[in-house]
Amino acid sequence: MKLDSAKVKKSFEAGGVVVFPTDTVYGIGCVYDDEDAVKKIFVIKQRDSNKPLPLLLSSKEQLPLVTDDKNIYADALTDAFWPGALTLVVKKSKNVSDVITCGTATIAVRCPNNDGLRDLIGRLGKPIIGTSANISGEPSITKYAEAKRVFADSVDCVVEGRCTDNVPSTIVDVTGKVPKILREGPITADQVKEVISRIKDKKASTKMKIAIGTDHRGFGLKEELVKYLKETGYEVLDCGPAEGVTVDYPVSVEKVAKAVQSGKVDRGILICGTGLGVSIAANKFKGIRAALCNSEFMAERCRLHNNANILCLGAEYDVDQKAIVKIFLTQEYEGGRHQKRLDMIASFES
Repeated sequence: MKLDSAKVKKSFEAGGVVVFPTDTVYGIGCVYDDEDAVKKIFVIKQRDSNKPLPLLLSSKEQLPLVTDDKNIYADALTDAFWPGALTLVVKKSKNVSDVITCGTATIAVRCPNNDGLRDLIGRLGKPIIGTSANISGEPSITKYAEAKRVFADSVDCVVEGRCTDNVPSTIVDVTGKVPKILREGPITADQVKEVISRIKDKKASTKMKIAIGTDHRGFGLKEELVKYLKETGYEVLDCGPAEGVTVDYPVSVEKVAKAVQSGKVDRGILICGTGLGVSIAANKFKGIRAALCNSEFMAERCRLHNNANILCLGAEYDVDQKAIVKIFLTQEYEGGRHQKRLDMIASFES
């Protein structure tokens, strides 16, 4: 029995539970809007009733059936990797039963790289449940003979076919401010991060204004970064100096810190020989969270955990300064437990 057979389609339409090959592993499913059939899947798989089920879609065009969220990360990732081994966790719409999501507000969705399966879902006109066809806790099944042995007596039909990847999909949660990779599969974390980075660059550069200032020791780096920021699409407030003449760093610190403090700019960048002096001075201003960063990791964490609004750089460090700046300007603040700590820090300010 093949995926494109009338019998398989009729089994789904009649509220049946079907075991079928996907591009990754064998799946078990039913049409997503039949709650009785959905409940059967939990029983057949011996699945925890608090563990939500994922959906398979025929194409990106079926997303509005299951989510109302207009998500730019979901849009970019589906363009890059669908059909394929990428599962996205999105905010569910009211069309998706709580039986599927176990009462949670999200749903996992994927468009499989299997022409026959996508065609079947398209002809059904609705998504199907697409969880792995295995008894919970047991290994995933990739062979027809094994799928038939395990499920022939408990489902309406087992479809013959071949799984090509034999590895569960990569899962990315796009429901928060920052997309999170929940499981790495055939699509690598680096591939996902590259797409996310492009979106962050576009978001940041279209709406952010950056103030930048230095002393004489950082003048060359400041000029280089001003050019880089403008070419990337940021609006730049150059707080000087205009020439590489001797200048005390607190002069530039005051200009940049007050620009950030007042909301005239979104974030600031300060430079001196080591970055130490400008970081100490900037943190004297109320509401300023200035972070000295000499690595990309530090730039990521100062934004992710500390919501830093001024980046301090040491011109004497032999590091990729542009990469550090890029991360500082594109990394979102995680919030959550970190906000309590920032509130405590703010309480210290007089």
